[in-house]
Formats: sequence, C-alpha cells, structure tokens
Amino acid sequence: LGDVYKRQRSNAAQVVALLRDLNDVVADAGGRVYFAKDNTLTAAQAQRMYGAATLGRFHALKAQYDPERLLQTELYRRALMSAT
Repeated sequence: LGDVYKRQRSNAAQVVALLRDLNDVVADAGGRVYFAKDNTLTAAQAQRMYGAATLGRFHALKAQYDPERLLQTELYRRALMSAT
C-alpha cells in the first residue's frame, strides 16, 4: 500500500502539469474554466481567459466590498489576486 501511495504522489505533479497544459488549450480556443471545479488555473491563464476588462471589474468590486481583503480563497490567491 505504501508503494502505491508513493507512486500516486509522484504522479500528482505530472497530473497538475497536464491540467495546466489543457487550460492553455482551453484558453487558445477562447474557452474558460469553471472556477468552482478548478484547482490548477494560473494567473496568466486567468488573464488570457477573462481579459483585463473583466478582471478589472472584478478587482474593483472586490476592493469596494472587501477593502481589507479579508475574504480570500486559494483560487483567488493563486489565479485572481495577481491577475490584473
């Protein structure tokens, strides 16, 4: 059982890399990810998928309703906080 667990953990990085590559395919095709199910989107991919105008509106609303930046998710920190 320990050996199987080690193999699964070693494959995790490969799976994440594959999912990020697939996110690029989606972005290239003009698509977007479903945020509720995503855990691999990068800030650069969010920028490509949603564009500066949409992300700018999001950041303006976030600043208006959460000026102290108390409400943050892992997705926000990984893909949206630095995407401007």
